[in-house]
Amino acid sequence: MHAIQTIPAPILLVEDDDNDVFLMRRAFTVANVENPLFVAHSGEHAVELLKRPLNQPCLLITDINLPGLDGFDLLVWLQNQPRFRDMPKLVISASVFAEDLDKALVLGATACFTKPHGIGLLVELVRQWKEGYLERACCAPCITQIAPRRNEQSDLSA
Repeated sequence: MHAIQTIPAPILLVEDDDNDVFLMRRAFTVANVENPLFVAHSGEHAVELLKRPLNQPCLLITDINLPGLDGFDLLVWLQNQPRFRDMPKLVISASVFAEDLDKALVLGATACFTKPHGIGLLVELVRQWKEGYLERACCAPCITQIAPRRNEQSDLSA
């Protein structure tokens, strides 16, 4: 017999800076976020991933300044996709210009954040996201996969 294993829906991070991706992955680990973190390095890559029917994210986190299709353009695209209407869309950017953050909110961002300086502040921000967007909304639906039960694993290896 097989057991059904429940896996939390993924989070999609849209970020072109590898250092920021590394720091974000570290912050998610330290904050004990169980959702898998998928990364798109451009707006176009994010759209490509979002068009796939499987592994739909429960939360999107995007930078504004991206090569090609930027964060603003991605938000516009998401507004025209009914299946992502209820998905929280967070903007995190190095931009400190209020106009940029206001524009993101007008284009459908759920909330906007300035990138914090230092891993400690980033971990605290991720913990806030975890409580405010992941735990409260339960990030449904979850993905399920079939996994052998523990007592069957020994049978399979024999």
